[in-house]
Amino acid sequence: MFKNKTLLIGLALFLYACDSSEYPTVGGKVDGLDGELVLQNNKSQELIIEKDGSFAFPNLFYSPYSVVIVDKPVDQTCFITNDSGDVTNLDITDVNVNCYPDIVTFTPLTATTVSVDSVSTATIQYLITNESKRALHLNMSRITAVTQLSGVGICPKAGIMLGINQSCVLSLSVHGNQLNGSISGGPELCQRGESLCFEPSQTDRLNITQ
Repeated sequence: MFKNKTLLIGLALFLYACDSSEYPTVGGKVDGLDGELVLQNNKSQELIIEKDGSFAFPNLFYSPYSVVIVDKPVDQTCFITNDSGDVTNLDITDVNVNCYPDIVTFTPLTATTVSVDSVSTATIQYLITNESKRALHLNMSRITAVTQLSGVGICPKAGIMLGINQSCVLSLSVHGNQLNGSISGGPELCQRGESLCFEPSQTDRLNITQ
């Protein structure tokens, strides 16, 4: 009887020691999020976050920790700080994630509403500026009867690479003999390898008639 009682006490102490609530958590704060963010700790624990504020991974049984971003809103860039370290006897509360919108601005340098007859061409230009917190590699989506020009100071046709706050001139040629009706909308620039695209504001989009 005494032996069994000793075993039960030992088992109770073991279970208490293994109680995850006795272990510190790893967390911090998210700021600027507009969508769904997925974080991962030590390539195993995943945490889905949908709004700004504090977060914490479930209690840990191990050390060290390493937190990475595995998914983010398609139109945002997110940065993480204090993402790794050792777990001690205190909660980790300084793993911080800051998200910023990806922004590309289109400033018209010419009229964007034009009429082009079947034997004429027209040139339309925009100043393209990358106001995101990361470099972008953009390609223009195809528009019937509209081709992208190249030259000194002009955005390259093979891919527009813009660093943070960099600009170039997007120069478009409209060919009247290829028009099959009006064009309303565009131009559209899409980030290579992502489902992220940018267009001018509604009033500055292409409006081409014949």
